[in-house]
Amino acid sequence: MNNIFYSKGQSLIVIIIILVAAALLGGSYYYFSRQIPEAPEALELQDEPITEPESEPETKVEPEVEPESESKPRPEMETEPKPKPKTEPERNATEISKEDALAGCRTMPEGYDKEKCFLYASFWFRDKSFCDEVAIDLNKCICYAAIDVFLKKNKTEQEQILKGDPLDNEEIKKAISDKCPETIALGIASRNSNRITEMTQIRMTQEMYHGIHNKYYQSIAYPASIPNIMETMPTDPLTGGPYGWIDNTGDPQKFCVYANLEEKGFYVVSHRGTGELGVKPTTLTDCEKF
Repeated sequence: MNNIFYSKGQSLIVIIIILVAAALLGGSYYYFSRQIPEAPEALELQDEPITEPESEPETKVEPEVEPESESKPRPEMETEPKPKPKTEPERNATEISKEDALAGCRTMPEGYDKEKCFLYASFWFRDKSFCDEVAIDLNKCICYAAIDVFLKKNKTEQEQILKGDPLDNEEIKKAISDKCPETIALGIASRNSNRITEMTQIRMTQEMYHGIHNKYYQSIAYPASIPNIMETMPTDPLTGGPYGWIDNTGDPQKFCVYANLEEKGFYVVSHRGTGELGVKPTTLTDCEKF
């Protein structure tokens, strides 16, 4: 009986020992499985460096260049020749015939001085026959007197005169004065008469402007026009230049315009009236002294 209980007790102890050992083995396995990675192969792969497959190096193909031969020169680039700057041709009487010159002067449009065209053509071609074309007696006399003096000059002196205005030559001026006294006097009288008439027109224009604006037209110098009354201001019949004008921008109730009369001083029109002066006026006050 005691032996039976004894054998059963031993069997129970053995079973307990086996269970305890199994538990210890299971716990150890669980512990070590947490400490060691589950996929060691993956770690080994991460440690190894990733290498790309090697590619064959590219080879550059350079174009073949033909060797230059010493005997064959390089062709130069063709360039268009640059145009030469245009220059005015020198005055040369042979470039135009006398017949063409005569025709040109005869057919000059209205407003151009045909008489002066014939006069200068006579100098240009050194030919008196151009003076025959001049219609006005004064200009015809001037033409003959001037060309007579000009033709007596040598070639160098003639060329020098032609570089300017032949009528400015002192010898030619004297010849004209000596040979054409009556016609010159007639021309002077005619031009002076025109100057006086034009001065009167300017004075009337200023008075009309004053009647509209209660002041005279103001300007520093001779104006090109007086608005809405005189569209174009007259000019001297001999020089073609402007008449004299005194600056009146400082006083709108005064003005002064004057013309240089040949051999007679100055004809003046102003806010004071009209009159003649022996000397050229320079101030508005001077224009009140006639």
